[in-house]
Order: sequence, then C-alpha cells, then structure tokens
Amino acid sequence: MLKTKVAVMASVIAALGVMGAASASASTSQDAAVAATPTKAAAFSDYPCWTSFDPPNPEGAGMWQFYRNCTNRDVTVCAEDVEDGYLQPDHISLEAGWVGKWYWERTTPGHHYTTVYC
Repeated sequence: MLKTKVAVMASVIAALGVMGAASASASTSQDAAVAATPTKAAAFSDYPCWTSFDPPNPEGAGMWQFYRNCTNRDVTVCAEDVEDGYLQPDHISLEAGWVGKWYWERTTPGHHYTTVYC
C-alpha cells in the first residue's frame, strides 16, 4: 500500500507543470475557457486552504485556479464561473491536504470564480 502511494505521488509530482490542452465548450462565447488537465500535488505551504487564484483579479486575462483540500476526507471538486454557472469540464478528486488546479484561458471582467463540490 505504501509503495503504491509513493509511486502515485511520484508520478503526480512529475506531471506538475505539464498541462493538457483539452478544449472546453462554454455557455457563452465571451466566457470560453480552455480546461487544463487537472493535476494533483502534495500540499505545499504556497497554497492556502480552499480556493486561491493567480493572478487574483485578472479582469479578462488568463488565470490559474487552485483548490487545497483542507478537510480530513477525499473530495471531488470543480471550477465554476459563478455568474453564468459554467463549470470547467475537469472534475478533480483530491485526498485530504492535496491541491488541484485548473487554468482559465481567459476570464470575464466582473465575474467571480469559485470551487464547488461536484
């Protein structure tokens, strides 16, 4: 069991930074987003609990969205544009303490983004 977890963690860490180019259809042409292949990494202190963004206020530019699972159980989460309800097509299952990330190729000025359980 421990060997399996170590092997999984090593392969996940090796995949960091290698983002896929899966395209996503959007609910509006203004809010089209390209989903990154979700990746998981051991939790780093760089990521606060729950949802964070880089940059924090892109106003139309691209943006990374991160979710750190600070619960004591596994969760499956999705990235969402709150105003139009658009969900990134990639759902990420995370163990306690792990981090998932998505990339929004462009954002909509004035919209709010969040992470939801899915």
